[in-house]
Amino acid sequence: CGASTTHIRSGGLGRRVSRLIPFEMTATMVLISSWFVMFILGTILTLTLEPRGAAESPSPLQAIMNLDSRALLMTGANEGHLSSGPEPWRLLTAIFLHGGIIHIGFNTMAMVWIGQLVEGIYGSSRMFVLFILTGVAGNAVSLWWHGLRWLQVGASGAIFGLVGVMAVYAYANSDRLAQALRGLVVRIVMWAVLLSFIPGIDNVAHFGGMASGAALAWILPSPAVTPGPAAERLWRIAAWVLAALCAAALGFTFVRWAILT
Repeated sequence: CGASTTHIRSGGLGRRVSRLIPFEMTATMVLISSWFVMFILGTILTLTLEPRGAAESPSPLQAIMNLDSRALLMTGANEGHLSSGPEPWRLLTAIFLHGGIIHIGFNTMAMVWIGQLVEGIYGSSRMFVLFILTGVAGNAVSLWWHGLRWLQVGASGAIFGLVGVMAVYAYANSDRLAQALRGLVVRIVMWAVLLSFIPGIDNVAHFGGMASGAALAWILPSPAVTPGPAAERLWRIAAWVLAALCAAALGFTFVRWAILT
């Protein structure tokens, strides 16, 4: 955006992962890659599940355009009865699922743009932790608002959580980067208002994610102040613990439902 990037730095989760693969991998790209892994799994399930009633089996194109709700349930969708009852971890796993190629495509474009910005400002570990926490918060608010008869997937609540984080940085600091981000935040909010009229958009999750992101960013120390080694180590540990929990929850949900069905 042509602004000073004095406070931008990398490190944490993305740097650690990059040691294991032959090309640079940021935390943003790790998250996006995990979405596509789950999307491929959901597509395979959609193609292999028995058709409902007299319906014909979907073609591969139909499958990627609209995943079967049963496939989403098997992989961790935020479903009212399950999330508020025996499987509360679905508030976490639903962040990594998407209902179709258009859904994941839009979220990927938004995440590449917003995720990299927040990761550059806050660092990989903090961005990852903030993404997960705001995503869970957005899904929880969505579940509370919509009630038990609700099936929800998608990372947009967490993405809007990062927007909330970015908004606090933009308006709580006076450097050139913060000043440039203010206009960007306004444009994102305007787009969010326009998109809110599209049927199927979960505006409640968006609001919950953004509000929780702003609250967390307000509480946390400013990213303009470089954290000490001990604080940075704690953020890295928190990111790895959350990453392990995400992987365990996704794997456990799929294995459990594969056995049950």
